[in-house]
Amino acid sequence: PPDSEDLLPGVTRDLLVELAINSGKSVEKTHISERDLLEADEIWITSSIREIAPVTKLNGKKVANGKPGPMWQQMNELYQACVTRLRQTGECNVSNH
Repeated sequence: PPDSEDLLPGVTRDLLVELAINSGKSVEKTHISERDLLEADEIWITSSIREIAPVTKLNGKKVANGKPGPMWQQMNELYQACVTRLRQTGECNVSNH
């Protein structure tokens, strides 16, 4: 969803969006309905503490097969590689993805 009074902007989310775009993935910030969430193949939550957390249950029901999905896996790998480079070199070089 777009930044709003209900969804604060976040460093982790912004970095994830940038990593996705630079890796050739399409990113769209749009409002998401409850129905969209209930029908989703994958749901993630981002935060500085949780980083990229897959949501495997929503309202007591499994999201898809109840396991983190392949898109989460890809984006988590990109994010973790960026964090590792940042710790080692002081920069992430997001544009290199």
